[in-house]
Amino acid sequence: MENKMEHFYENIVGWFDFQDVYAQQVKEAKDGDIFVEIGTANGKSASFMCVEIYNSGKKIEFHTVDIFPDENKQYNQEANVRENLKCFEFCHVHKSDSQEFLKSLKNKSIKFIYIDGKHETNPLIFELMLSLNKITNDGTIGGHDYWTSFPNVKKTVDAFVEFMNLRYTIIDKSYIIKK
Repeated sequence: MENKMEHFYENIVGWFDFQDVYAQQVKEAKDGDIFVEIGTANGKSASFMCVEIYNSGKKIEFHTVDIFPDENKQYNQEANVRENLKCFEFCHVHKSDSQEFLKSLKNKSIKFIYIDGKHETNPLIFELMLSLNKITNDGTIGGHDYWTSFPNVKKTVDAFVEFMNLRYTIIDKSYIIKK
């Protein structure tokens, strides 16, 4: 591809420190793969992923999911995300509960799911269990905040991989689970 798009995620308010994880997933992806991000917030990480996909020239479908709470009446999170990502026809923004969205997906159809939504044990364990059914046989589940002020994330991920007899690695604050 001749024309590369410059990243603009740094101009979006929010937190994002897993660029290496997203870049690696795009590098390993093939045409036709489907990626899902749970926890869009302001769209900072989603915008990075979209630019990476665009610049790769690969035909990857990307879905980003958030409940987009109406907490701040001065700032419409969902509208801003949609505006920032509208130039990417392969990107689909969903206003939905993560569990309901995951349930709607076909089993073994998703190459990569990244979880950065709710950080409590019960929602996270359900997201992990649902994700495990949705990823392809060579798929990956990743997630954020493994080594942070959310101790439930580490405890939940550790218990999940042990119970399910899975392998995982840690990259900075992200966990990466391979099926």
